[in-house]
Amino acid sequence: MIRNTLLGSLALAGLFASSSSGSAQVVVCAPFVRVQVGPGVQVQAPGINLVVPTGPATPLVPAQPPTLPPPTPLPGTPLPGTPLPGADPDAPPMPAPAPIRAMTLREFADHFRPAAGSYEVALINPVTCQPCLVRFCLPGCPNRVVVNRCEIVYRYGIGRWVRIHFDGNGYVVTSRKV
Repeated sequence: MIRNTLLGSLALAGLFASSSSGSAQVVVCAPFVRVQVGPGVQVQAPGINLVVPTGPATPLVPAQPPTLPPPTPLPGTPLPGTPLPGADPDAPPMPAPAPIRAMTLREFADHFRPAAGSYEVALINPVTCQPCLVRFCLPGCPNRVVVNRCEIVYRYGIGRWVRIHFDGNGYVVTSRKV
């Protein structure tokens, strides 16, 4: 009896010693929804496919603030410093346009009139207080616009929305179309 117990405990100890350590991974499956947490986070549902990869941790305060790209002139408008067509060549050159000022989420929501299309806007990240260039698409004119501390949500009806959420790493745009 003692021999069997000793032999069994040695076999069990050998099994634990030879097993390799694995990474912790969680997968939750429900009807129409799958959430996987492991090396990154992945959420799959009807109309949503969100993947957030993990990487090296970034500091909340960047070493230097990001710079926004220079504004592109509209077609048919001359560049600063060039005379207007048909203008006097001895006239002084046009002044440079004023720099673009990033807006807070509340200022943006108050002044922006949403319509269908793609947009590129300079907004202040409310978490890091740094300007960032936000790109997003809207499918049409929303029924309601909700502004929270760290996000803007354009609601189009039951189960349809476009969300711009800010965090310490930047912003994430998600949408759901049912």
